[in-house]
Amino acid sequence: MGAISVLFCFGLVIETEARQRDYGSQDAARQSVGLSYSIPNFSPDSPSCLSRDGDGNCTSIQDYEFSDPILGLFFSRPGIFVSLARGTQKGVDDEGGDLELIETVIHLSGALRPFPGSRKAMTQFVVPVALHSGYRRLSADGSGGSFDRFESTVLAIGIGVGVVRESGFTRVSAHLMPFFGLASSSFGLGSGTSSLLDADIELTFGPVFGNIGIAAGYSFRWQKWNLEAQFGSDQDFEGMQHGVRIGVFW
Repeated sequence: MGAISVLFCFGLVIETEARQRDYGSQDAARQSVGLSYSIPNFSPDSPSCLSRDGDGNCTSIQDYEFSDPILGLFFSRPGIFVSLARGTQKGVDDEGGDLELIETVIHLSGALRPFPGSRKAMTQFVVPVALHSGYRRLSADGSGGSFDRFESTVLAIGIGVGVVRESGFTRVSAHLMPFFGLASSSFGLGSGTSSLLDADIELTFGPVFGNIGIAAGYSFRWQKWNLEAQFGSDQDFEGMQHGVRIGVFW
């Protein structure tokens, strides 16, 4: 509940700031919506220990890696980015079981302007500040039914570097941001930390039809989850995700 309150308050402050800053253009996109395609490459760092015998030997459960594409939807406006994605990986074990990955991401962001005198310049350097909230669930289906292999919620804060370039109807923006925050497991008593590195580049062109223009982007995210007390032992998971998106803005 506390994390939700922090996210809400941060959003009120940062969104207002972002709306006031158009980074040099009165025609910057106000909102966009579209489709995304990502490859997560998500896996545990070490096998999960289900139990230990008297000699300390570990009985491990089967670990899964997810590397198939996930498809999603996104919505953004100044200061806010929201995405929801889902994917399925077929036949991951001898029983023909499937894996399902569901992920939601909310970014609340603003930017500091170290060179305020360059507001009218075509190229501007900014210092983005953001709050990242992410949820990921990996579930497995087999002959014994469905169970959650991984489920975690992360709340992290980050600060980085960015650049915006505008020329005519074309606008390119890019940023690189490291994050660090808290991670909680949605089952058991697991909790811990998460670190991530987020890189993104976005191109908008238009408007081309009335007030509607085209938006396209590429994103890269490396993330690590350090969760304690998962199945009786610490659990570290790591993901390296590449994604592309395309949509419209108005």
